[in-house]
This record gives sequence, structure tokens and C-alpha cells, in this order.
Amino acid sequence: MDDKVLIKSEQDKEGLYTIVIIALIIGTLLSCFIFSKSRIHSVASEKGIVALSPFFIAIIFSVVVILWLRKEELIVTDKKVYGKVAFGKRVDLPIDSISAVSTSLLKGIAVGTSSGKISFKLINNRDEIHSLISKLIMERQKEEKTKTKIVTQQPNSTNADELKKYKELLDSGTITQEEFDAKKKQLLGL
Repeated sequence: MDDKVLIKSEQDKEGLYTIVIIALIIGTLLSCFIFSKSRIHSVASEKGIVALSPFFIAIIFSVVVILWLRKEELIVTDKKVYGKVAFGKRVDLPIDSISAVSTSLLKGIAVGTSSGKISFKLINNRDEIHSLISKLIMERQKEEKTKTKIVTQQPNSTNADELKKYKELLDSGTITQEEFDAKKKQLLGL
């Protein structure tokens, strides 16, 4: 395709590291709380089974967060928005299918379509991307209004053809002047 790339996202690495540290802390606190309230740890210790430590659970939680966010990217061209979202899932959205764009938490951008919302996270240049997508949507809407005006201003060629056919029937004497006038009013919407 001949798409012209207008902008690419720049991932916020510092934000990713901060989220991983927060995930480690929250994972550790949650798993400590769960282990302190349950008998799993004490039963496992009595039987000589090594139970999962709270820190190990926190590391697993952090790895999931890293896999969730690290591959996200967003590319805007003159014809579409595409890239990867959570867990590296690929998306491809034609500009014509985008109905809205907004900013979201974690330096994110949410792109709305008729089938739902797609979010991209940890984007350093999100405001630039948001502005560009908004501009593309506005340009598309202006083009649609212009096309609509042109279509409504042009006479309907099928009605004109049909009216010509009825005029020939009138001229040949097949229909009366009243029948022709009634059909003319109907076709012209008068």
C-alpha cells in the first residue's frame, strides 16, 4: 500500500519500570496477606512441601504486567491506525472506521470504533498522536459533508431517465397529459 506514516508512538520505558516496581510491591503485599490468612502455607510446611513464596508470586505478577505492556506500539498513517496492544495483539483500524479518540490512564490513547474501544498504553508522545488522529477524523467528516452536498445537488439520473421515458409515451399518445403531469410530480418530489 501507499500509506504515508505520519507518526509512531514512543514507548515510556520509565513508566513501564515504575509499573513493574508497583506490581512487585502490590503482588508481594497481596500474596503475604493471602498467605497469612490461609492455612496453605502452614499445611505445606508441616508436610515438607515447599510452598510458593509471596515474593515468587509477586515476580509472576510483574512478568504478566511486563508481557501485557512492553510490546504496545501505535503507528498513524494517512489512511489507518495500526500497531500492537496488550500482549502484542495486532490491530489495524482504517481512519474511516474510527469514530472517536481520547487520552486515558498510564499515558494512554483510546481509539473508538463502532465495534468498541482499543487502548494503547505508556506512550510518551500521546498528545501529539491524539491531536493528529483528531485532525484526521475531522478532515474525514468534512470530506463526507462535501460529498453529501455534491450528491444532493446533482439531479437523480434514474428519475430523469424515467421522466424522459414518460415524455416519449406522452408524445406517442400512449398516456394523457394528466397522467404525465402526475408522474412528473411524483418523480420530482413536488
